[in-house]
Amino acid sequence: MTTPSSPRFSSLTRVTLFSAALSLSLTACAPGLDGTEDCTGGKCDGFSDVLDKLQGRADPIATYLKTLDISLAGQVKLDYEQVLKGVAGVMGCSEDSVAVFTVSDDLITGSAFPRLISVACSDDASKASDFFIAASFQNEETGDVDVRDVEMFAWDATARQYMFYAFQPVDDQRVQLDVGPKRCEGCHLTPADTSPTGMRMTPIMNELNRPWTHWNAEPGFPSHEFSVPAGMDEKPHYKALAVAHRAPASRFEEIVKFGGHAKVAAARIRDRRNAPNLDEIMGMLRPVFCNEQINYVSEDHDSGSLFGSSLVDPGLRNMYMQIRPDNWAWDWINNDSIRLGAPGGDGPVIQIPIRGNADIAMETSLVTTKVLTPHQVLRVRALDWQHPVFSDFRCDLWRDANDRFKSSPPDFGTASRASQVMSDIFEQIMSVNGKPLAGSAPETLIMMPDAKVGGDALRAAAEAGTLESGRCSTVGYCPGDVDTLGSELELHMQSLLSSDTRAALRSARQERICHILDDVAQQSGDDRFPEGSKRFPNMPSLPSVDCP
Repeated sequence: MTTPSSPRFSSLTRVTLFSAALSLSLTACAPGLDGTEDCTGGKCDGFSDVLDKLQGRADPIATYLKTLDISLAGQVKLDYEQVLKGVAGVMGCSEDSVAVFTVSDDLITGSAFPRLISVACSDDASKASDFFIAASFQNEETGDVDVRDVEMFAWDATARQYMFYAFQPVDDQRVQLDVGPKRCEGCHLTPADTSPTGMRMTPIMNELNRPWTHWNAEPGFPSHEFSVPAGMDEKPHYKALAVAHRAPASRFEEIVKFGGHAKVAAARIRDRRNAPNLDEIMGMLRPVFCNEQINYVSEDHDSGSLFGSSLVDPGLRNMYMQIRPDNWAWDWINNDSIRLGAPGGDGPVIQIPIRGNADIAMETSLVTTKVLTPHQVLRVRALDWQHPVFSDFRCDLWRDANDRFKSSPPDFGTASRASQVMSDIFEQIMSVNGKPLAGSAPETLIMMPDAKVGGDALRAAAEAGTLESGRCSTVGYCPGDVDTLGSELELHMQSLLSSDTRAALRSARQERICHILDDVAQQSGDDRFPEGSKRFPNMPSLPSVDCP
């Protein structure tokens, strides 16, 4: 989410952030997808039926809210600390188990200010991921964190999805509850520039890996670019929350990755047991082709160490490990980090957009449940493989099929479960005008390093049935197998590492950020953000980049 300063997915009269919006945290809530939300006068749509909406929910937040004296208008005396304590009690979590994670940058106020994300039962990643609550804004009168402008969500094990809530002050004592604010879909349903078909709302932590720029990383790790205003530790609410229950970003990473993302992936892949439903099937397959979420990686301070996912799709590496967990010959798969040497005068390279962990978790679930094979996934990843994230070529395969199926739905025959037809639907997606993007032998991969170079020729060859006659060195695509692709990746990586790697990384970062700004970000309509700023729900506060 940045702009240069701060991009956002869509605009609204009132845009609220979950966890400080994308400054690397669970992202901000964005406006309703239909753009119709009206939050004038401090009141958003749907408040008159708050009580009715709560009755159909079984998550910990709903369970707690049902114990309160909520007016028919959906108003109640409440703040962040009360909800945190109350929901922790509902979950059976002790006060000592509460953890508060802090991210601080200039995303909202123009200067560094902390935003808080809290969980309970923090020593158990799965249980901790049942409940998140965030305070993202400053109380302008006190300079403290505003604990009455709050967003939160919790896992409903019965519905197998996260349920979202928000509240904002209407007077000195009461807040207005919003149950299921539609604006949150813009971030948590999908920040990608394509239809959220079959997706579930998902927790987001933008910088999921060390060094967690702008996050408090202590205790355990040194913080990278984390700072708060002078005297912040003595502000009453900040002191009671962020100081008293301070927890490191490393723990939040585990809660989001192994708790939240794992929950959502397990719930989505469960749909394979249902009777065939095209939207559900396309939703399960979409993360293989398109980016639903992104993460960011940075050099680990001045160590010269950087996650290899900055250059190689981590999902691609994961598929090789699914085929065989060891005995591969290449550094790119045997080491998840690369060494760049000490940074020069320009400093370390930070905040490079990469493919999101939530996408990879879903892709892995498709393979571990045998809906797809590792080889099928690698056939997708072999296309435009020098672009590990934001490949229009790969995503257009899914988009084109999704549009095609609307007028000519696939025949499910007598199948009683989606899993029985998903491999066939995958093959229909992997085609150009009905011609398969496949070789004659089962082990063949059609490799294309760069779709900008070989995309048109590959499409023409697919229609002509001559894919296996291509040569990567001349026409930009060629046949190969798992070993061929692995060797090409190794040559590519070694070539980058033997040259000015940081220049290549900065170029890749610029291209990826510009893709976000050009194709996804829109102007924010919230007066709490800098005038003219942009917002994108999965982009943190980044250094400026120059886009064409």
